[in-house]
Amino acid sequence: MVVDVLASVGRPLTLLVAHRADPLADLAVLEALRHLIAATTDVSFLRTDHGGVGLAANGARHASIGLISSHRHLVPIGGGSGGGKRNDYSPRVFLPEFLDWFTINTIAGWSLVDPSWLVCDLPCCGGRALGRLFDPDLKHEVTPHNLHALASVANGVLDADPTDRMLEFIERCEKASDRYDLPGMRGPKRGSQLDNWVLGV
Repeated sequence: MVVDVLASVGRPLTLLVAHRADPLADLAVLEALRHLIAATTDVSFLRTDHGGVGLAANGARHASIGLISSHRHLVPIGGGSGGGKRNDYSPRVFLPEFLDWFTINTIAGWSLVDPSWLVCDLPCCGGRALGRLFDPDLKHEVTPHNLHALASVANGVLDADPTDRMLEFIERCEKASDRYDLPGMRGPKRGSQLDNWVLGV
């Protein structure tokens, strides 16, 4: 009924995504949003995280990442706790290969085990290891990395042919999920946003 009412407005829509935790980690919500996109000609979403790329790939006009709620993961240095988990309040770093955010402390721990796969080839890092960001003198490089990393995912999906964008996004989700089998990696929770994007297609 809500979708029918919104679709009947006949004007561009902008929805503010709200949830006590992850607004896109509920499969029913995700299916409803996809239905809404299909039922309207111009809908945008505010306050998403990187899952907003999936909404845009599905046909949404626009999806913004951030604007409080812990900045939807992207927290500028000095801009807050960073949404620390388990008392780890080090800044978060977005890893495109995993479509997920990890704290610098976590990444530094992985670097001690096998630093070879934590090399970033984006322009912001130029092939340097992400473990370097553990150095307090280099934490100012976290935000440029996150911006480039998010843009690389968005561009990789949205630069595809419109008919292939959703498939491109889902393939990235599937590859990210497969990478969680690496030693020491925690996988996405069942019913997580990553899991739901794959199941929802």
